[in-house]
Amino acid sequence: MLTRSRKRKNSEIKRNRGPLKRNRGIKEKICGNQPNKPDRLHIDGYKIIKKAVDIPDNVYEELKKQVDKKARFIFNSSRNDKKRVQCRLSYRQKYMSAFVLKLNRYIKKNVSNNLSINDWVILKSKPGCKEQLSHCDYLPSDDFMECPEDYIPLLCLVAIEPNTKINVWKNSIGYSSLIKINKTILSLDKGDMFVFRGDLVHAGASYDKENIRLHAYLDSFLCPREPNRTYIISKHAPNEFSMYIEE
Repeated sequence: MLTRSRKRKNSEIKRNRGPLKRNRGIKEKICGNQPNKPDRLHIDGYKIIKKAVDIPDNVYEELKKQVDKKARFIFNSSRNDKKRVQCRLSYRQKYMSAFVLKLNRYIKKNVSNNLSINDWVILKSKPGCKEQLSHCDYLPSDDFMECPEDYIPLLCLVAIEPNTKINVWKNSIGYSSLIKINKTILSLDKGDMFVFRGDLVHAGASYDKENIRLHAYLDSFLCPREPNRTYIISKHAPNEFSMYIEE
């Protein structure tokens, strides 16, 4: 016969296992409901949506003001030049909250309704900013690779100025390439949205002139993100993969 304390322990264990069981059951259930038409996002690793967002002048000016006032530098080249900075986006003003709400609704409707939009930040590159080291924001762990396509974690970059750039290594998802992959420099116009998988090899581009843009994570409850973690290819990727990434 179980004692009261033992019963309590057993019930706690069952409660703690609950979310894991539910997540596993959801994975198994939704794996069979994938679209037949292949999505280039899950082949190339990214997609560009042209003219996705309207950037009003007052929003643009507020974004510039915030990043100039609050930004801190983030990782960049092997020797950080401290010319790539970011700050968390604040939207206390009505026009800013309306802008963010419209942006989030667009993502939910046109990108994914299954992911959580988190951590909108303003990124700024100062004149002479060097390019970042090639990296991923997620390791292609078992949890990541077992995610159904509709639940794979994504990231989003919104150009609020013309000539916004990002370096990508097309078809580099999954750490699975067996051929050389060269860097491609993508250019975005004002209002364009760049959506990419968390395991795409990418890097912030270099800039001769100042540039600001918006960035957010689209998180999946099936594959939790480790905050403030970047996986640099030359340091963290297996040699049999990193040797194929041409810097």
